[in-house]
Amino acid sequence: MTLSKLLPQHIKNRYFIMRHGYSLANDKNLIVSLPENGIPTTGGPTGEGYALHERGKRQVYESATRLSDYLFPASSTPLLAETSIVIYCSPFVRTRQTAEILRSVLVSTSSLSGPDIAAPEPNIELRERGYGDFELKSDSNYEICWEEDASESHGENSKYHIESPRSVAERAAAFISEIDSKHEGKTIIMVAHGDICQIIQTLFTDGTEPWQHRQLNHVNTADWRELNKL
Repeated sequence: MTLSKLLPQHIKNRYFIMRHGYSLANDKNLIVSLPENGIPTTGGPTGEGYALHERGKRQVYESATRLSDYLFPASSTPLLAETSIVIYCSPFVRTRQTAEILRSVLVSTSSLSGPDIAAPEPNIELRERGYGDFELKSDSNYEICWEEDASESHGENSKYHIESPRSVAERAAAFISEIDSKHEGKTIIMVAHGDICQIIQTLFTDGTEPWQHRQLNHVNTADWRELNKL
């Protein structure tokens, strides 16, 4: 596999992405993309920030259980005694909650393998794509964003001040390069948001540019994907 030029030539770890579960913002059909709105645990429709909806919590639990089965198949559990899992997440409340549920499921279901799973580490580089003028407006405006991505400008210099796919790819690639220099032979799980998950996939998909992210298999709420196998 030939990785994007934005990433190191030789990746030393196993990488997964996971999208946060169905959130209160999803339920209200709102775009919440700026840190000042997405990080606080106050405000929002229920006073707890734009956190996970109860439906989203159930989604994450079920998806995390599937991921645990994938990472720790019963037939090979004894071989995973030295496995180390590292979880990074966007600092937005909906992604932090997703990462915390993920960790709790992995810890409770992988006791036979004894992996060392530290608490999720938030990192601002995994934040939501910035949607500019559409902040706190209807999520129907995503279609306008994606139309810009597919245009000749590929989302650069957006008239709506939307963060370009290239910008998202560059910050995501810089983050992956940094953590790849710190770890070797680990399983790295990055918990993030819809468009950044799509765009991260382009980094691991030969011949695909960041602006083509909508052409790839869609990462739905609470979905996960092993990037090294794309």
